Amino acid sequence: AENGELPSTVPGEKKRLVELAELAAERRSSFDPSPSTQLNRSQVPVAAASGSLSMLRPRALQNVLKEVVTSGVRGSMVLNEDGSLLSHCGTSESSSRIVAAISSNIFTAYQRSGQTIVEGMDANVFIIINEEGGIVVKRVATKLICVYAASAVPIGMLRAKVEALSERLREPLNTLA
Repeated sequence: AENGELPSTVPGEKKRLVELAELAAERRSSFDPSPSTQLNRSQVPVAAASGSLSMLRPRALQNVLKEVVTSGVRGSMVLNEDGSLLSHCGTSESSSRIVAAISSNIFTAYQRSGQTIVEGMDANVFIIINEEGGIVVKRVATKLICVYAASAVPIGMLRAKVEALSERLREPLNTLA
């Protein structure tokens, strides 16, 4: 990450990280993001129509979560507000359960505290930074999306990944609400 460059060890990863960062910048300035910077939508749909109800496809959900787990990013997950995992990718299930429990606990405590919202700040996004790395948690409908990484990964990159995931998963997660 010297000279402002993004760290990359996998071919094409640097391009993907730049695309995600551009997507986050675009979303802040416009409501019409370019389709070329969105997550790969050519994969199997995350939700399947079943009559009037939609069902979340676990394997497709895990594939979408896998897209953001790149160099330095330890894992991504979707969880209930009580901390129970719906799906995760990256680290072991036991490690993911620990991160989920801590993240949801801090997030819900923050939400319940009646915090003063700073103008322009999204109250549905919470960032945790410590010496081990960073965690970005965002509420989408009644679920939480969490991406966590080593300290070498810039928090802005984690935020961009969470924003991309939340846009991709917004509709399917709204059907679960």
